Amino acid sequence: MVVWVILIMAIAAYQDLKYRIIPDRLLGVGTIGSILIWACWGEMHWWECILGAIVVGGILFLGAYLSNGGIGGGDIKLMAWLGASTGFIFAASVLLLGTILAFFYGMLHQRWTQEKSFPLAHCFFIAMLITYIFN
Repeated sequence: MVVWVILIMAIAAYQDLKYRIIPDRLLGVGTIGSILIWACWGEMHWWECILGAIVVGGILFLGAYLSNGGIGGGDIKLMAWLGASTGFIFAASVLLLGTILAFFYGMLHQRWTQEKSFPLAHCFFIAMLITYIFN
């Protein structure tokens, strides 16, 4: 599952940086692959997957609502997928670290480009790698 999650997150980060969109097709393929991997070699209980998707996706959805769309739908779906694929604990750690990275990246990005919006998926990808390495 680790290689699969890294692959999908890397593609999502690239797409978000280059085109400012995370394709639904990518997340659909990611979901199907995660279900197949979980069905064959799953180490988590089904409720851990559901909890991860609902809580982590829900937190980002709430953030998008409170920021009047400051967080894109692709980022919400990506993190909900990560929560479903890896469980609540791992995905919540990625969300926390990714938010911290996004804060610092956002400050630098705004200073360099004068733009207020920026892609988030690469922050979550880096946070996922750091969380995996130090977990």
